[in-house]
Amino acid sequence: MKRAVLLLAVLFTMTAAEAQRPMKFEDLAAMRRIGVPAVSPDGKWVAYDASTIDLAANVRRSAIYLVSASGGTPQQLTDGKKQDEGPTWSPDGKTIAYVSNREGTVKQVYLLDVAAKTSKKLTSLPTGAASIKWSFDGSAIAFTSNVYADCGVDVACHKKKDEALEARQSKARIVDSLLYRHWNAWVEPT
Repeated sequence: MKRAVLLLAVLFTMTAAEAQRPMKFEDLAAMRRIGVPAVSPDGKWVAYDASTIDLAANVRRSAIYLVSASGGTPQQLTDGKKQDEGPTWSPDGKTIAYVSNREGTVKQVYLLDVAAKTSKKLTSLPTGAASIKWSFDGSAIAFTSNVYADCGVDVACHKKKDEALEARQSKARIVDSLLYRHWNAWVEPT
């Protein structure tokens, strides 16, 4: 009996020692990333986005989730096939606004009916949308969008400039001043 216990202890020690190793890039990429939580106006629910990395496809996907503030199993509200991010509750708690690139490369504002669990697209801007904020009475939504300074609100001008950028033969960048890159996204000079 003592011999069997000793053998099991040695096997367990060997297995535990083999399991400890330095973290690799693949380990980090395999971790889900949780976005900033948004608490509902009544304090009963928390909405958040969770991202996963698909190394083989070289893409990041994220979905919006809802969980009771007292705990429990989260409900996935969006499909997570692209990037659904930044949930923000309406003041009445019936709607969650978020941004998604589900229909293209730039993110647009979507409104999710919490009771029906259905989304509808609110914006269709060539320059995309980010950083959603509801007005205090819920009658309006403010958001940011990167625009070309000389285009103003002219949608056709923005499309023309984007098409010209895509049509360039060279995708090289000349960096002659700092800050040339901000966090994880390039910002083209206007």
